[in-house]
Amino acid sequence: MNERKTTTESNALEIIDPFEIFANLPFYIDINRKLVNAASLEEGQRVLDLASGPGNISRLVVEKIGEGGWITAVDFSQRALAAARRNLEGIRTRIDLIKAKAEDIGKLFSETQVGRFDAVIVGNAIHNFDNKGDVIEGISKLLKRGGLFVFNSAFFDGAVPQPESRLYRLWMVIANKLAREAEGEGENSAKRAVARNLLKPIEYEDVLKAHGFNVKSQIFEKVDMEVEDFVAISCDDEFVQGTLSKYSLETAKRALIEGVRRAFGQLKLSASRRIWIQMVAEKV
Repeated sequence: MNERKTTTESNALEIIDPFEIFANLPFYIDINRKLVNAASLEEGQRVLDLASGPGNISRLVVEKIGEGGWITAVDFSQRALAAARRNLEGIRTRIDLIKAKAEDIGKLFSETQVGRFDAVIVGNAIHNFDNKGDVIEGISKLLKRGGLFVFNSAFFDGAVPQPESRLYRLWMVIANKLAREAEGEGENSAKRAVARNLLKPIEYEDVLKAHGFNVKSQIFEKVDMEVEDFVAISCDDEFVQGTLSKYSLETAKRALIEGVRRAFGQLKLSASRRIWIQMVAEKV
């Protein structure tokens, strides 16, 4: 097992883009390296890194396409793009950073760029897209015939084995209690967290086929996540807003961090298993 450094609450909350903590965890780098490998990239190719975050996947893509390649990295978060600009500084491969929502990519590019991409990669973000059909239709429009769309996700219907669900239930109970103690009913008490629309793997297959893709492979990987992995994801704004949206961001972060540590302790867990899905689809 890789040696891990403990993430403290202070440095976790001060980093420029909180998702960077999670993006740099050894297991996450490994699972995304497998994702990039699945795209079968070659020197000089053009790649769309969609929901690119702090540039962690783009760095792996550079290793494959070299200086003659071209990456277009799209993310809706200005802070994530700023982190990506910093993390990708000095790389000689052409990288364009674009602020946009994934749902808008179908109309984002000019007609001259339709069918110009060799691959589209989405790392652990497809579950957040409001209309997955629209996004996949846009991806199909931008890919060359025979181009590959690859994605992975730890959020799908079936990602949490039944015995592991007790951790998530206890974590949320504790975190909500801590946030309520800190902030009463919350500064956004009328607001409710919007539940993710978690698809089954077969549903992903159906929507891919409906938009001109042939599913080439579907791989499931069991990953044992330790408490500090959960602490890291608890610093990501998007995750926090999707779970404890009633409360201020900083209150919710601290409640989630302390909550998962207490839940691990109460259940006497050293790790919790989660299943990741990786899918590869070819434009036909």
